Amino acid sequence: MPAIEGPGLRGEPVAPGDFRGKVTLVNFWASWCGPCRHEQPALERLAKELDGVGFVGINFRDDPAAALEYLREFDVSYPSVEDRDGALAHAFLVPYLPATILVDEAGEMRYRLVGPQTEETFRRYLAELLSD
Repeated sequence: MPAIEGPGLRGEPVAPGDFRGKVTLVNFWASWCGPCRHEQPALERLAKELDGVGFVGINFRDDPAAALEYLREFDVSYPSVEDRDGALAHAFLVPYLPATILVDEAGEMRYRLVGPQTEETFRRYLAELLSD
């Protein structure tokens, strides 16, 4: 998994070690992305339910004020970092939004889910990684 680090949108620090040794869901989103808004409630439910899974959002080329409003609107509990220049999207091979990358405990990117997903789809892939 490419390194994700820096200050989160709400000022919380995010470091590569935060995700070491755990299944991690990396979600690329933007406030202007309708499908991102559609799947965000499912991601938040899972983040609150699945204690052993790391969650991090990557805010893609967005207005900082709009991104913060999105986090407040959806009551997002996990950190999100800014990807102003698209470098993280490029490193994760993200073609468009929303995109979710599922990473195993060894830090290997195992699944790339592009386009809006259902809660059931996220659950199925996470359950597979957690059972490995």
